Amino acid sequence: MPRFPWKLPAPEIAVLGIVLVAVVAIAVTATVHRLPDRLDPFAPLDVRAEPAPMVTRLKLAHLGRDRAFCDAALLTSELRVQKVAHLSSRGCVLTDVVHVAPENRVFGPGFHATCPLAVSLAMFMRHVVQPAARRHLGSEVASVQHLGTFSCRPIRNGKPVADAKNQERDEPVVMSEHAAANAIDIVGFRTRDGQTVSIGKHWKKDDGGTRNAGPQSRQLVSAGSTPAAGPAAEDVEAKAKFLREIRDGACDLFHAVLGPDYNALHRTHFHLDMGRYRQCR
Repeated sequence: MPRFPWKLPAPEIAVLGIVLVAVVAIAVTATVHRLPDRLDPFAPLDVRAEPAPMVTRLKLAHLGRDRAFCDAALLTSELRVQKVAHLSSRGCVLTDVVHVAPENRVFGPGFHATCPLAVSLAMFMRHVVQPAARRHLGSEVASVQHLGTFSCRPIRNGKPVADAKNQERDEPVVMSEHAAANAIDIVGFRTRDGQTVSIGKHWKKDDGGTRNAGPQSRQLVSAGSTPAAGPAAEDVEAKAKFLREIRDGACDLFHAVLGPDYNALHRTHFHLDMGRYRQCR
């Protein structure tokens, strides 16, 4: 029997090798020259610090493995939270999550979330949403419209758990990240000066369908005819650019980002989660 019964695909081996080389190089450099914490993969994650692409991603991946590390990161954010030791709903039992308090007015009513999701949300608002809002809308976001986080259901068609248990035995039930309060669905935004941005209304189709598509396939196109010129059209275009920028920025902070380009079920919202699988659509 071989020592390792599993094999990684060649591309994953290459990526892993690059990451390991980079971490070793940074560690060696850090012993000679003191790196800023935001560039040091062994330093705590500070939500206030400007993200450093590779290093921040490593720290975000560590949030789910080290609760103390995650708690410390959350303390550097503007989110006010309370720890929740036990929470259950329709058969889903959660332990050691947080309640994002209603005092965080940007999110409206309070909601439950895993610590990694709360940290990524705080970074998303600070480093992605607000800068993009100032740039494209001329005003900061005052409130985020969302559909919540915790919902005990499988991925398949959003069926209740009771329905999922009645499926054929050869159809395994795959629970949504919402069943662990590890995902949030965002439907829109309202700015301080009263503008509203709706993902269902203002998203423009991306021909490429993914963030990694080339510039020739990343053109934003309307679903219908050619848009009319004038202030109204410019306003719609600005909102579309805002949504595109925050979708792309979310992919650096969350593990999975699914929106209208993914499928019809996500045509009106962004699904953001910190689950096991990475997607940016």
